[in-house]
Amino acid sequence: MPGSGSPLDLHPGHSVDRTMAGAAEAMASSLVPPPRGLASYAMEYGVSGMSVGAATCCTNPLDVIKVRLQLADFMQRRGMLATASGIVQQEGFAALFKGLSAALMRAGVYGGARLGFYGPMKSLLSPGKDPTFGTKLLAGMASGAAAAAIANPTDLIKVRLQAQKTGGAGGITPQYNGAVGAITHIVRAEGVLGLWRGVQPSMMRSAILTATQAATYDEAKRHVLKITGMKEGVQTHLGCSLLTGLVTTTVINPVEVVKNTMFTKGKECNMGPVATAGNIFAREGMRGLYKGWTANYARLGPQTTITFLVLEKLRSIAGLGTV
Repeated sequence: MPGSGSPLDLHPGHSVDRTMAGAAEAMASSLVPPPRGLASYAMEYGVSGMSVGAATCCTNPLDVIKVRLQLADFMQRRGMLATASGIVQQEGFAALFKGLSAALMRAGVYGGARLGFYGPMKSLLSPGKDPTFGTKLLAGMASGAAAAAIANPTDLIKVRLQAQKTGGAGGITPQYNGAVGAITHIVRAEGVLGLWRGVQPSMMRSAILTATQAATYDEAKRHVLKITGMKEGVQTHLGCSLLTGLVTTTVINPVEVVKNTMFTKGKECNMGPVATAGNIFAREGMRGLYKGWTANYARLGPQTTITFLVLEKLRSIAGLGTV
């Protein structure tokens, strides 16, 4: 009766509207993941940096060999084993660990950001639903480019330390004495912006690397689990990471040759990445852009494998879930 009920009794349509609105709100809240705290993102960054650091310690000698091969002139180029033997004979075994301090700095800053930003970026681009392969590629490109822009000085120092030759019959004196000495020398000779020399190909390389590496691993694991019925574990992670290393090396090698050329030439290299690539191609052909591929895969294959195996384990311990 009028006056005896609640206001909603006078307008029955209101209760229906409120019920539908409540259902829609509940559905939306179930689709959108709850906001994550700063501690969670810091944990993502930390475990990513530690996993890349572990892989870097194991693969630094291969990285030195790869850099030397990629920077060698066409007539001076030798195979991977011959290059390694030459380094040890002329400079000593310790030369294979040149740039390790800078490489570990880079692993913490660059590796942490590159893989640590991938998960949050993927969630941001695809909230409340499974990301497509295209979304994974885009997330990888964004996180990789951002990481390279931040960490370019550590990458440049690592490459220059690895590229310089010491010892030998001529008693070659190193241009750079450690990571701190390299920073001081570069800033004095080239200015602060000299630490960001080659940042364009570095960002390009990192965007392509992270997109192919993270997205390929992510997608390969999804298909393996779905088709074979296998479960998350070392066997699955190992197989997917080996495949990822092969794909990543093939895609990234030309960009890496251009990047390292710009890094080591300093002020002598006033060309952009496209012109530098064109110059290498004009002198050496397509083979010039793929020089050092074997050494690159020998490094990047194991590094990818170790990185993802350690990352999956650390994420499990930290309660972050799988990649």
